[in-house]
Amino acid sequence: MAEMTGTGEEISLYGAYTLEHWVGGDRASGYFGARGEDGERALVKLVPEGGAGAERQFAIWQRARHLRHAHVLDVRDVGKLEAGGDRYVYVAFEYPDDRLATALEKGPLTVDEARGVVEAVIDALRYLHGQGLAHGAIDPLHVVATGDTVKLITDSLREPDGMDAFAEDVRQLGELVKRMRAPEDPGEPLATIARHAADPNARNRWTLAEIARVLAAPAGVPPVAPELPVVQAESEVQDRPVLPPPHVRRNTVAPVSPMPFPKWIFAAAGLLLLLILVLNLRHKPAPVATPAQSVPASPVPPPGPAVPASRDPKAETARVAQPKPLPPQPVRAGTAERVMWRVIAYTYGSYDMASKKARQVNQRYPDLHAVVFVPGERRGYYLVALGGRMTREDAVRLQRRARGMGFPGDVYVQNYNE
Repeated sequence: MAEMTGTGEEISLYGAYTLEHWVGGDRASGYFGARGEDGERALVKLVPEGGAGAERQFAIWQRARHLRHAHVLDVRDVGKLEAGGDRYVYVAFEYPDDRLATALEKGPLTVDEARGVVEAVIDALRYLHGQGLAHGAIDPLHVVATGDTVKLITDSLREPDGMDAFAEDVRQLGELVKRMRAPEDPGEPLATIARHAADPNARNRWTLAEIARVLAAPAGVPPVAPELPVVQAESEVQDRPVLPPPHVRRNTVAPVSPMPFPKWIFAAAGLLLLLILVLNLRHKPAPVATPAQSVPASPVPPPGPAVPASRDPKAETARVAQPKPLPPQPVRAGTAERVMWRVIAYTYGSYDMASKKARQVNQRYPDLHAVVFVPGERRGYYLVALGGRMTREDAVRLQRRARGMGFPGDVYVQNYNE
């Protein structure tokens, strides 16, 4: 892929970035230095679209646009392009100031420098693993620095099928520790970390949490492998004699146990509560009708001798058979919620670039009504949306129309609850 920059022809990533120079790579993929319209530099990786796993990698890069961590290199843009008659997928990262591979060409890192790299990589890996993603390439080429902050390039991310991929990240971390200090002695605790992290047996390999615990130990305390529970053989447990409890010597005074709480108090309290309950049931007053309650109408008795209310069966029925008020009907969920769909065409790391792109789209296609959109409370990236808010059906139709008009093939539809 190096020949792509040998002709002197500038390759534009749909106006967002322009490739400037070759950084490294092979025939399958390559890294390029690029520059945006506002002068912002970026590191771009190109992969042939027809290559094995390219579509799956492209989907992971789309997901990586939303990763935010201090030790993970930010993704600026993801897309597809055609150059020299071939089609590629690309991912653009913030431009690093230095690479670990370049630093190691000058010699091994100091113990403090290597320790700082290990701490940053562990922090980044714990975040990525928590997102269900494995890195897969913990090596000097993927460890960079922006200013004084060590970060990981995430162009090799993948969604693993099992736990082996996470354990492989730990093994690669152990090998990285050795390379950062070679040919010098890593020193403690790095030597112990490298030995246990790079253990060929994945079951004996330390976890990231165990490595972080050893790094956090006070200076001067020798690193100790995490203690594992001792599992005894079943026959050993069965053959072990059961020892009787130790006897108290006659010339010693046995400790005085506290006086037990008298159990008869519980029985007396229970009988008292039962008696109170029975008395309340026998002398329970009739419920009083309130204005909010409706009492079923009963026929008015003809004039005659007055009957005491306590002996009038109809009055007793009216007092006892009070209908219970009905519970309020629940409000149907979703009646007040509005679901919004948008067609996202571009993603930028700065508002100025996104706003400029939206103006360019509106100048050429006024009926698309391109706007700059920031989802929710997120910060750090800005979306160029076409057509504003709409239903899903309208959004899908607009997506197909935009692709037919020449917009990037990765134009996607996304639901946002606003």
